[in-house]
Amino acid sequence: MLLEQLKNNSFSKLYRIHDKKGPKFLKIYKKNKYFDLNCPLSLTTHKNNLNTLFKNKLTVGHQIISNQILILDTIKDHKHPNINNFFSINLKKFSISLKKLQKLKELKGIISLNDKISLSLKILSNEYALKQLKINSQKVKNYIGAYEQNTICHGDLHFNNIFTNKTNCIFIDWDYCTISTAGFDLAMLSYLENFNKKQLEILATSNNIKFKEIEHYLPICVLLDFLYQLQISKISRKPLNFKPYDKLKSFLPYIT
Repeated sequence: MLLEQLKNNSFSKLYRIHDKKGPKFLKIYKKNKYFDLNCPLSLTTHKNNLNTLFKNKLTVGHQIISNQILILDTIKDHKHPNINNFFSINLKKFSISLKKLQKLKELKGIISLNDKISLSLKILSNEYALKQLKINSQKVKNYIGAYEQNTICHGDLHFNNIFTNKTNCIFIDWDYCTISTAGFDLAMLSYLENFNKKQLEILATSNNIKFKEIEHYLPICVLLDFLYQLQISKISRKPLNFKPYDKLKSFLPYIT
């Protein structure tokens, strides 16, 4: 067996495996309290969920070796969308798959968006950068709860986690799967891919979601990014580098 390292980030290492059965991907999760915070379900606990997603043609095949090792099938005949073809070619396929995900009832044990943020605020409460913001967990909960929280969300949608071919669309990297509202998943995609207002409106129309709902959750995406970057800073022991800080400050009157 030949291993080819592809990525080594703060939470996991990714390898390409070459053996007699062909290429696959090997993901090894690093164990630390910050990863457990973001991904509260162990891999072995999440196994049935991943199998359900695969059966519904929403992701690739997975083989779980342990709570830290995941093998993913190679994605054949699929490519990442990009900003040049997402709205013109891939949006309809994306919307169909997202609707399919939202209708699933079989996924179990997934933490809610509010609980995910509350846990982060609690564990990181002594960090100076967070203390300065004086965020009120109850106000965050109230803000999130403006729309009914009953929808399964991927939680980390961006082009590198989306694959499309001529007929369908699948998603990978379900580490941040959560329960919230459809508007949150679309807000995360819009935030991470820096969609403009016109693109956001097209996204809302295609998914039959109100523009205001997506817009409502954009600040929550900024908050999640801040908390994530704060965790990265703790692990790497490097200064916090958070460029959208001003966007977060403009949101503070709603959550302090």
